[in-house]
Amino acid sequence: MTSTRQFHVIIGGEKFKTRKIRNGMHQGSVIAPTLFNIYIIDMPEINSLQLGYTYDWVSRCQSKEWSEIEDTFSKDTFVLKECMDTGYLKSVSTAFHMNNHETSKT
Repeated sequence: MTSTRQFHVIIGGEKFKTRKIRNGMHQGSVIAPTLFNIYIIDMPEINSLQLGYTYDWVSRCQSKEWSEIEDTFSKDTFVLKECMDTGYLKSVSTAFHMNNHETSKT
């Protein structure tokens, strides 16, 4: 039951109004990972490797060329965004690399 869960935000020492959480599962719930896996079972096909476990979904791509990674992730992100927009999911993109000469690459 989610009706008893609440949250509030503090920014710069100012506490904002407490709100009730109206949807979602309790973190650590035994059934939550199973429900998440059912929820993502029909994720669309993409070019990068997809890994899903408990609450996380990861797309992975590896190349020595940034342009290839950017091209793959741009296409995959477009496909996944359409799916996530209809399913109340959020996404975060992060690129990791070992080429110190390109540390300023955005």
